[in-house]
Amino acid sequence: MDSNEFFKLLENTKDELTLTNKKIDVGNNRIIDFFIRNNLQDVQFKECTFINSDLLFKSINGPLLSIEFYDCVFLCDVLFYDGCNLDTLKFINCEIAPDKQIRIINNKIKFFTFSYGKEIELNGIVFISKNRFVHNINIASIQQKHGSFVFLDNTIQREEGDPPLSSYISDSNFNNFNFYGNTFKEDLFFERISLKSPEIQDNFSNCIFSEISFTNVDFGNKTVFKECTFNEEVFFIDCKNINNSKFSLPDSLFKKKAKFNGSEFSTIKLINTIFEGSVSFENVSCNVIEIDQAVFEKAAFFDDFKVLSPENCSRKSLRIIKHQLQKSDNRIDYNRFKIYELDAFKRELHNKEWKDKFILWLNNISSKHGTDWVQGIKFTVIIGFLFYSLYFPLEFYSYDFEFSLESINKFFSGYFKYLIPSYKSPFGESALSNVFQIIAFIFGKAFIGYGIYQTIQSFRKFRL
Repeated sequence: MDSNEFFKLLENTKDELTLTNKKIDVGNNRIIDFFIRNNLQDVQFKECTFINSDLLFKSINGPLLSIEFYDCVFLCDVLFYDGCNLDTLKFINCEIAPDKQIRIINNKIKFFTFSYGKEIELNGIVFISKNRFVHNINIASIQQKHGSFVFLDNTIQREEGDPPLSSYISDSNFNNFNFYGNTFKEDLFFERISLKSPEIQDNFSNCIFSEISFTNVDFGNKTVFKECTFNEEVFFIDCKNINNSKFSLPDSLFKKKAKFNGSEFSTIKLINTIFEGSVSFENVSCNVIEIDQAVFEKAAFFDDFKVLSPENCSRKSLRIIKHQLQKSDNRIDYNRFKIYELDAFKRELHNKEWKDKFILWLNNISSKHGTDWVQGIKFTVIIGFLFYSLYFPLEFYSYDFEFSLESINKFFSGYFKYLIPSYKSPFGESALSNVFQIIAFIFGKAFIGYGIYQTIQSFRKFRL
């Protein structure tokens, strides 16, 4: 079908038009802008192939008009722009040539669908910008290998009196995805999405959201929600890519409840982030977390929050989590982050501060900072044996000591008496007869007493 035949058919058709299995030459930049004059309300293209120059839809004022493409192939650019007013715009199972694009710019559309119900790869460019979607959008089942999918500076807001509808972006793998500067005054759901956009730094930034949910989303190498406002509840549930997903929320505002439960990220960054409602990071795992000047105005729950590489976290970030765990009376996780914080503080100390470094090192090896009673017993028994091994030969250096059952019994019976926290020698008062014996005896008893104290402290680690 050449362009003259195609445009003549459009001009002479009323109410409904369906073209099936046609190869359509759209001509040389001819503009489709006259639907409303013919009272067309439904235009469907099924299994059609569009060739030659751009397929242009411009300034179509058709608030009852539905334009739908099913299983079509675009070997040309497709453009909707300059204030089209449509009821429905659909692209279902459509193929785009790798060097071609679909551009939808500055229109008003009630229902928008871009979906694949079968295994078709998206290789071209989809650019959707500065539109107002009155009811909802449905973007689904996209397998993008090449090209890009850009959705920016759009608004979703229903007309006054219309019933609320939710929008969905689901079951898709995007190789190059940008979702910048959008305003959603209706609910939006991301479900089972994989995002791989290494060259995009702020792909979710400057957005305003109503209620929004991300479920089973892989945020790829780096996803940034910069300067976003979340006006209603927010859910990041079971979003998982712990190997390389860098997830950042700088300068963003959460006005209601937020949940990140069950998610896994390689890196989490909360920089100048404000949570006005409660926030939950229960059962979240990450390699590294960075928190700086974040505000938690209400409860923040970090129950079973796992940091797999705490040595790479700042002391400030670990301290903030520890403080929130203390506020929620979560003593078990509090003890873990107390250890992380003390270890981070030890790493920050300079060599000149060797006394503090030594104390922290000793606390760690003796009982893991008062949290491991088994470690406390091991430390006491081992350190006691080391000092007793110094003390014992000083006591019997002048005797011909023979290895026998009696001598072994004497050695170990003295050792167990040496572990008793008292200042009596296991061999009587006369045993402390020279200064070297006294030094070995006193230092050993001091470390034994310290080990016993750390063991007792460890038994009390769950106290509130």
